[in-house]
Amino acid sequence: MAPTYRTRLCLVTDIEGYSSNTLPQHADAQNRLRDIMRFACRNARVLRVGSRALQDRGDGRLFAFEPRLDETLVVPRLILGLQHGLYLANREPGAFGRLRLRASMVRGAVAVDGPTGFLGRAPISVTRMLDSRQLRGGLSGSPAADLAFMAGDELYQDVLLQDYPELPSSAFTREDVQYKEFKGTGWMYVPDPGPVLSGAETEKVWKHIRYAATALGAGAGAFALYEAMKDDDVLDPDLLADVVFTGDWSDAESTGAAGEPDAESADYGAYDLAQPAVDDLDLDVVDPGGLGGLDDIGGFDDLGDPTGLGDAAWDGLL
Repeated sequence: MAPTYRTRLCLVTDIEGYSSNTLPQHADAQNRLRDIMRFACRNARVLRVGSRALQDRGDGRLFAFEPRLDETLVVPRLILGLQHGLYLANREPGAFGRLRLRASMVRGAVAVDGPTGFLGRAPISVTRMLDSRQLRGGLSGSPAADLAFMAGDELYQDVLLQDYPELPSSAFTREDVQYKEFKGTGWMYVPDPGPVLSGAETEKVWKHIRYAATALGAGAGAFALYEAMKDDDVLDPDLLADVVFTGDWSDAESTGAAGEPDAESADYGAYDLAQPAVDDLDLDVVDPGGLGGLDDIGGFDDLGDPTGLGDAAWDGLL
C-alpha cells in the first residue's frame, strides 16, 4: 500500500548534554521529558497521540500531530507548555539535574506509515533546524535559559506573528539556517526560565502527570490508580483523560474541529481546543469507558484486562 501523506505539524525535542551522562541519569532525563511533553500536549488540548505519530530518539522525541489541528491555538500552547513544563520539571531535579531542551516545529506533508518511520520533507526539515548551529548556539549562549525553540518561517508568518499572550512575535529572532542539505529561514525563541502559565489547573495537571508516572513505574493497575485519586482533595481523576495518551489508534476515528468523529483520518486526533477542559465535557465523548482515559488505551476489551496495565495495553505510551 502506498504511503498516505497528510499536512501535519511536526515537533521535535532534544535534551542538552544527554550523552555525557550516566545510564541512571539518562533514565531520569527521559522520564522527565515524557512528563514535560504530556504537560505541553495537555496545555494544547492534544488529548491523544497515536503510536504511529511518535518516534523516540533516546534524548528526544519527534511528533507528527494529527491533520486538521487548529494551529492558531495548538502552536502557541505547545510552546508555552514546553516552557512551563520545563520550569515544573526543574523545580525538583532528579538524577540528571537541570533539564535543558532544544525544540523545533514546522508544518508539512508527512506520511506516518512508512516502512521504518516518517516520510516527507517536514520531518527532515524540523530535525535539521533542531541540530542547526543557530539553535545550538542559542541555548549554549544563554546559560540561564532552559529552552531554545525554533519555528519554520511558514508557521511564524501564519501563526506566531499574531502576538499571542505571553508569546510576542518580537521575542523571536530571524535566523538563516543552513545545515547539511537544508537551507531555510527559522525564527528562534530563547525565553527566560520560570513560570509562564498561571492558575490552579496547571498545578493540578502536573500533579496528575507525576502521580500517573509514579504509579505506572510501580506497576499499579489502572483501577487502583483511579481509586487512589478519587479521594484526593487536590487531584481530580477525570483530568487523567487529558494526560494519559496513546496506543495504536489505527482502527479508531479522529475527532475534528467540531468535536465530531472524522472518518478521514486513520488515527485518533485532537479535540477542538475551543471546548472547555475535559473535566467539564461529557465523558461519553471524551472517555467512552469512564475510567479517565485508562480503560480505552490499547484495547483492553481484546486483552481481557480492564484494570491492569499490561505491556501490550501500553504499547506506545507517550
